[in-house]
Amino acid sequence: MKKESFDKAYQAFASTFTSTQSYFGTDAAPYVLAAFTNNKLADLAGTIVQDINESAPIARMSVSGLVQFGDNCSWTPSGSLSTDDVKLTPCKIWADFDMCYDDLRGVYNGLQNASETGIEPAQAFMNALQEVFLSEYNKNIMDRALYATGGTGTTKYDCVTGIWNQVTTNKVTGSSALTTSNIIAAVEATIQKLSNDVLENAMDNVVVIMNQKMLRIYQSALAASGAAWGFNPAVEKPRTYDGFRIETISKMADNHILVISTDNIALGVGSMGEFEQFQIIDFRRTTGDRKFGISIAGRFDVKVILEAQAAKWYKV
Repeated sequence: MKKESFDKAYQAFASTFTSTQSYFGTDAAPYVLAAFTNNKLADLAGTIVQDINESAPIARMSVSGLVQFGDNCSWTPSGSLSTDDVKLTPCKIWADFDMCYDDLRGVYNGLQNASETGIEPAQAFMNALQEVFLSEYNKNIMDRALYATGGTGTTKYDCVTGIWNQVTTNKVTGSSALTTSNIIAAVEATIQKLSNDVLENAMDNVVVIMNQKMLRIYQSALAASGAAWGFNPAVEKPRTYDGFRIETISKMADNHILVISTDNIALGVGSMGEFEQFQIIDFRRTTGDRKFGISIAGRFDVKVILEAQAAKWYKV
């Protein structure tokens, strides 16, 4: 698709767009919510709670000893019921970025959706920022703990703890990297860490999560063992393990496998207050610098509701 001229795109971006396209609070909601919820992790989450002011509790009930047998005409309660609460407490996350106007030409030429008949050039720059933000967001939320850089947080657990770091009870480790010779055994060993109740009651929701590179190793292992005989290797490759669906998160680390029920993942997004924003700033009108700034900010949290009902494998 043919792009419109850079001069025309530059004019659209450098004048009209930078003076009118700034969103704060509820006006920023479509952009901020899209950044947090239009991604693979949100697609997997069984619960998404929006508009959280301070925190929101998420509870799972467990029961034992409730069932009684024999004849009985009186009300005789038995057993116990308990709830395990976790709290979604959205933490501030932001990205502030600036670029010289002279660098726009190369960026514009690299944008696939800034075309004459497609999306307007200025909006394409904003969408490009969203893609970069989402990539880093997915990396952090799945695979590491976040901390409030530039704020009051000084340790990695001061803000949001990623899903991977929340799973601490059921761990399987290996001394070697995952290869075609050991990845099938690693997946099975991780699944075996889950209780029979999880495997029985949540079978349809339990997923195996890894990155695309590990998936290819797994698929190669199946092909080498002959286990993928039901698939045509030229057109389709298996993305399941013995009935369990395999999902991929691109920013998940190599040699990591996570097995979890999707209804055990809760994502929380803060209310659209004054902190939420998505804007482009023209510094020529303030500092005089020939550059522009792009900013996106919001609040979110993610929780594994019952971490003992998830398991992970990693290389030590």
